Amino acid sequence: MEKSVILSLDAKDRKTVLRYARKIAQMRSVPDGEQVSALEKLSKSLFAIKIGLLNIVDSGLPIVREVKAITGMEVICDLKLADIPYIAGEVAKKAADAGADYLVVQGFVGKKTLDQIVDAVQNMKVIVVSEMTHNDGGFTQKNLDAFALMAKASHVFGIIGPGNRPERLKRIKEIVGDEVKVIAAGVSVQQGGEETAAIDAGADLLIKGRSIMEQLDAQIGSTVFDWDWGKLKRHVLLPAALFGIVAVILNLYFSRSSVDETAAGVVTTTVFAILAVLVHNVLRR
Repeated sequence: MEKSVILSLDAKDRKTVLRYARKIAQMRSVPDGEQVSALEKLSKSLFAIKIGLLNIVDSGLPIVREVKAITGMEVICDLKLADIPYIAGEVAKKAADAGADYLVVQGFVGKKTLDQIVDAVQNMKVIVVSEMTHNDGGFTQKNLDAFALMAKASHVFGIIGPGNRPERLKRIKEIVGDEVKVIAAGVSVQQGGEETAAIDAGADLLIKGRSIMEQLDAQIGSTVFDWDWGKLKRHVLLPAALFGIVAVILNLYFSRSSVDETAAGVVTTTVFAILAVLVHNVLRR
């Protein structure tokens, strides 16, 4: 299946983002030979995961590396960066250091800033925003051709256009051709954008968020235990085992209890401690 969908994880907080990331990783790990659901097929065919400004403000740039480590996928850092060339270049370096594979930049900052970013982080691809998907699209609608020409001249990876206005995507494609990927935002949900119309207009990639996250919510909601087993072993089971060993030694040394009595008491305490941690995790979901 062609990898044409970018998943936008614009969740409300870090915990939710990582929960989605773990579920995606679980779905992508299902062997190809087994019968898989439509959502599992989609998870396997994702082009990249996009982490937006909301999540980066909430959790900091480290959220990029966390999602990348959990999913094993490339991550787009969607800062919609807009600043003077020097500052923009330095911010781009920070994003690259955090593990971002792509960085989203506003087109209206101009070619000098765009070139500064491209030169500053040659190991990270750049994506330019032409115009937004809300009703008026802002003043950027008047400069679509200029943004597309600039993206092409600066040899960026992609340019984002409004998926809910396919005629705009078509115009972008006419200008950039196959030299720059045309990325459609706002398809399927926002302002009535249609996926098929965006593809017919020349979109190479589609950004989708809410429609996929709603399906993930249904999957996660049906699973009582949705654990990161690596962290569970490190932060619960291993400490509990060490606690049990130390407790046995101390009880044998300082009390007259038999080995069997001491072990039974320690095991009971340890089991209750583990259960308390697990119940806490379930209740906070």
